[in-house]
Amino acid sequence: MVGLPARGKSYISRRLSQYLSFFYNVPCKLFNVGDYRRKAAGNAFQAADFFDTGNEHALALRREASEAAMRDLCSWMKEVCTEPQALRNADGSPRTVPPADPTFVSGDFGAVAMFDATNTTKERRRWLIERSKETGAKVIFIESILTDEEVITKNILASKVGVKDYTGIDDQQAVSDFRERIAHYERVYETVTEKDLSWIKLIDGGREIACNNIRGFLPTRIMTFLVNLHMQRSPFYFTRHGQSEYNEYGQARQGRRRLRAHGRRRTVRDGAWYMGERQHRVPEGRAAAGAAVDIHYAPHRADGAPHRAPPLCGAGRRRVDQHAAKGV
Repeated sequence: MVGLPARGKSYISRRLSQYLSFFYNVPCKLFNVGDYRRKAAGNAFQAADFFDTGNEHALALRREASEAAMRDLCSWMKEVCTEPQALRNADGSPRTVPPADPTFVSGDFGAVAMFDATNTTKERRRWLIERSKETGAKVIFIESILTDEEVITKNILASKVGVKDYTGIDDQQAVSDFRERIAHYERVYETVTEKDLSWIKLIDGGREIACNNIRGFLPTRIMTFLVNLHMQRSPFYFTRHGQSEYNEYGQARQGRRRLRAHGRRRTVRDGAWYMGERQHRVPEGRAAAGAAVDIHYAPHRADGAPHRAPPLCGAGRRRVDQHAAKGV
């Protein structure tokens, strides 16, 4: 990861790890340098001047934390590569591969280790390239750039205040100190422009995206995921349907039954409330920030009109025909 503090780097790392693990069975692990730094400092509070490049003692401590995180990252990558029996096939049987190549990673698409830190200078990125050569892994830098000060402030309040570095610290003091920390990083910040490296650059949470030297199946899947990633917090609304005919008769049965008058009134009322919330929460020109989920057997929309079931085709149509033939 690359970027100034409070740019969503840890959030992107977690989401990407979940995506790759769930959909592609890729072993993933995050190595957050901030956790190593706090451990090296004995979990003591570190004020903004700790991140001043002129603070030689703090700089040595931060380098020690980075080295420790990279050491663990390389060890984990080698372990995943040399112990394929630790992974399982889809049927649960042990996965085995020929041990000819020590850098071959078991699994369908390899393994992914994420080095979560600012990595804001070209020198630091070159160090990462050299240090990770022993794993034989392809290195991709993902840079997150935010220019909206309101979003940056929300990120600070949501993910920094009251946790980890600022446990027990007053909110206003924490925000002020963290902004001073960001200023220290800004003085040495060099955006990713190296043409010989592989990188993906996200600007303002996906408003603009750029990439360089992204090739292969897994790198392109990572690129596609980041293009569709939502950086803003999005509420989800879950609601039961309004009163149906089964509810009126006191029957707890499944099936597509029509809503009664009371149920239709509630549907209209809930729909009006949701539309008001949507207009209040979603800035002009952006997609909806939430989702309303209704039980599938309440066949009315928020405006009271009945839903029309989408036409079935293929296997779904055949199953319906089979049930009809059996009289189900």
